[in-house]
Amino acid sequence: MILFKYNNQIKQSYHIISHQKITMVKKLTPDGSACRKCLNIESRLKKDNLFDKIDNHLYVNNIDGNKLAIKYNINTVPFFIVESYDENGNNREDIYTVYMKMKKDIFNKKILIDEAIEDIAISIL
Repeated sequence: MILFKYNNQIKQSYHIISHQKITMVKKLTPDGSACRKCLNIESRLKKDNLFDKIDNHLYVNNIDGNKLAIKYNINTVPFFIVESYDENGNNREDIYTVYMKMKKDIFNKKILIDEAIEDIAISIL
């Protein structure tokens, strides 16, 4: 039996998650560059040595990104789609609109106070 955290509740499973696929959905500005918040999160992913853990990078300006934003009713970027598969092929998707939460939940990394302050500052600018 495996215990895992899902939606802040401890769940039991007899299936081991054997693979995760993480997609980062970003937005391009009118001049074709990534948005400021997306660049900031990319920088933090690199600083945390997690950038290589992102399997796909999609932009909401393209068809796939728009479909994902509509499908998940997300109106902020970046956001992350984490698809988890177990050995029996069962899967689930978790959506993260806050990098720190994904960092903690998926990568089991501690969140520093400075990071929390930075996230608050970015969200109000």
